[in-house]
Amino acid sequence: MKKIRKASAILVALLASLPVLAEAAVAIEDRTYNANESICWPCVTAEDSAASHRINLHTEGEAHAFLRKVMHTKEVSGGEPVQAHLSYEVMRNDDILSIVFTEYRYVGKAAHPMVDLRTMNFRVASGESLSADSLEGTGPGGPYAPETVTRKLRDWADRENIPLKANFTELTSVPQSFYFDADHHVHFIFQQNEVAPAAAGIIDLDADA
Repeated sequence: MKKIRKASAILVALLASLPVLAEAAVAIEDRTYNANESICWPCVTAEDSAASHRINLHTEGEAHAFLRKVMHTKEVSGGEPVQAHLSYEVMRNDDILSIVFTEYRYVGKAAHPMVDLRTMNFRVASGESLSADSLEGTGPGGPYAPETVTRKLRDWADRENIPLKANFTELTSVPQSFYFDADHHVHFIFQQNEVAPAAAGIIDLDADA
């Protein structure tokens, strides 16, 4: 009897030492436009097919929206050649799916390409799209409140020795472009020339650092 109890205690201790597995992540496959790998977006397979469908409507919608931008760019380019690329990176994939798209367009011999980051966040179980307003802590004094993010943005600019734009004063609402990383940190994205001079590029602010 003592040996059985001892073995049970060892088994319990062993199970307790095992890592806790995160909720099921989605499977992801690349989709391309007319087999053109320069236009690429994710197609997900979640445990719930309805959730998969909801997520894929958004990701494929991003691809079609980008293609419309490219068509418009070609129309106004004056005949100059246009290079276009759409790619993505999965930043978190457990109970929450976070995706960051990179949109790239370059016209003729322009000095600089046009680059934008687009973010999407979903609850894997339901396929629900998450906005920044759904984050906990956006109220006054919270970690993602406009005034808090403004302070963290100014602190980042001081550390990086990058001046913010002269006409930037303070955020009046929660930035809507955000994603979660693998450590569950919230990152806010500021596009080129949005809050800092264009030379600063796109700003990725870790609000939980």
